Amino acid sequence: MPHSTYSTVVTAANPVLPRRIEDVPFGQPPSIPTKFLIEEADFCTEERNPHLRMIGVVISRISGTRKRSSTRRTWASSKVSRKYGIRMAVVFIVGRAKNKKEKRILKKESLRYHDMVQGDFEDVYDLLTYKTLAALVWVHRHCSHVRWTFKADDDVLLNDFLFDEKINNIETLGIGDKFYGTVQEKAEVFREGKWAVPPEEFREDCYPPYSRGCLWFIPTALVPRLLATAQVTNFTRNEDVYVTGLVAMKAGIGHTSLRYKRGGEDVGGINTDDFDSVLVWESVDDTRRYYWRKLVQFYLDKKRKERKN
Repeated sequence: MPHSTYSTVVTAANPVLPRRIEDVPFGQPPSIPTKFLIEEADFCTEERNPHLRMIGVVISRISGTRKRSSTRRTWASSKVSRKYGIRMAVVFIVGRAKNKKEKRILKKESLRYHDMVQGDFEDVYDLLTYKTLAALVWVHRHCSHVRWTFKADDDVLLNDFLFDEKINNIETLGIGDKFYGTVQEKAEVFREGKWAVPPEEFREDCYPPYSRGCLWFIPTALVPRLLATAQVTNFTRNEDVYVTGLVAMKAGIGHTSLRYKRGGEDVGGINTDDFDSVLVWESVDDTRRYYWRKLVQFYLDKKRKERKN
């Protein structure tokens, strides 16, 4: 297992990164992005976000303004976190702007919310591995004192209240060197279609166990080990397979599959009867605000009942 120190690479100049998947030198470890065009270096300080226990990085695109707005108004609201004592804060990570319109969007949001982190890399779907690695670099550089790090997609509805309970339970039982989330076992490597991966990129027929990308979380103390191991682990375009599968396996980091139901548009939408059992709903951007209000009310009513009993 590689040495867990990563300070040399974190402070190094940004390497030359590929602009498209065809430019990736397969059979080699990826160059790790270390330069940020917008960094928000004080985001995890006591002055900005006091007493943080969880720092979240939401994968986004500059053009995804509606999704970020919905995220900020629901589960990622800092006011909600503080009001209910959840001690969580969230940033959105994006890549380079593609045109003047995107530059204007990013400047406006960054000045207003100060929760945008922009890496110096091409924002291309097949290069999401670089975005996830940049997110880990940013966490290691600025939020290493925060106990937990999580990654989420920008169209999910996270059940903050159940998430906080899960973290409490894990800390009570003892924190392990684990990825926590929904674990994929023996997932097939597709050779054709949208998610096709050529043999020169990944030769095996099945991926190692990895965590689904809509939400995974880890003890922040594991971040430097992941980054150090990524320097000796060959690139693959599926960022969750790469970081939570290949790199995690080589770094000696296991997985814990949390027992929770999966919800989302592709499995029947959001069912309010599942508010006390579903940790995250996938691909539900258009309905988040409506159900978020119901979710908050559900937990308020639950607390009132607990106090009466």
